[in-house]
Amino acid sequence: MVYVLRTVYGLRTLFYFRTPFVSSTLFAMAKKTREEREELWRSRLDPTYKPRKKPITLERIVETAFAIMAKDGYEALSMRRIAQELGTGPASLYAHVESKAELDRILIDEMAGSFDPPVPDPERWREQVKDVGRAMRTAMNEHAGIARAVMGVVPTSEKAMVAADSMVGILIEGGLHPQVAAWAVDLLPLYVAAVSFEESIQERAGDGRPLEKQEADLVEQLHTFFSSLPPERFPNLTANADVLTTGSGDDRFEFGMSVLVAGLEAVSNSWPEAKPADVPDLRAEA
Repeated sequence: MVYVLRTVYGLRTLFYFRTPFVSSTLFAMAKKTREEREELWRSRLDPTYKPRKKPITLERIVETAFAIMAKDGYEALSMRRIAQELGTGPASLYAHVESKAELDRILIDEMAGSFDPPVPDPERWREQVKDVGRAMRTAMNEHAGIARAVMGVVPTSEKAMVAADSMVGILIEGGLHPQVAAWAVDLLPLYVAAVSFEESIQERAGDGRPLEKQEADLVEQLHTFFSSLPPERFPNLTANADVLTTGSGDDRFEFGMSVLVAGLEAVSNSWPEAKPADVPDLRAEA
């Protein structure tokens, strides 16, 4: 009886001793796919076993592309670099992506799908245009490097076209001339992309501190610089050093959006009632 009790106690002790390891292992295994579980068990049973490489998928290509841009900028992105990061050759990528240009369109589509364009509301069209600009800026900043890609590609993917269609609808429902609305769909994203691209450059070139603090230091340096200029040579810069260095990046972005919206409305109101193809000479009006 004593022997049996000791044996049972010993087994029970062994069980409780091993339970944390076993449960944590099973818990981690439960989160993996069947193939990943098999790979894990085989690697533990056979130290010489080499796990199979993960298959190349479009999702992995896109994730890797965004990671490269976040680290080294858009200029560092290439099919060869993506292949290196995935541990494969460039040729294996072309089964999923036809070219670098197509990859750019896919990345832009991924960014465009991260926000929902509003349904046109004629009573709020000015604010809706600004809302879309803000959403685009946020989306571009969350997808580092994409702003540079936007500048070199005409977006023709589905999600990008949905955003463009919504913007055209907002402007036309707001009463703008169709030709003004059509050109605005090109102008507004260019402004947002330029701001986002500049912000991405500043972030990568920064010293690791929050951008707000770096921005404050830069503004102070610029104010000192403008104030120190010879007033006889630069009378306007020295006299307006305060206003030239006033406002955060958000303030200046909002100012730009307000100028664009007001300008579009003013130009549309003076647009002649003619066929869309009969474009007036805007330089003459200026």
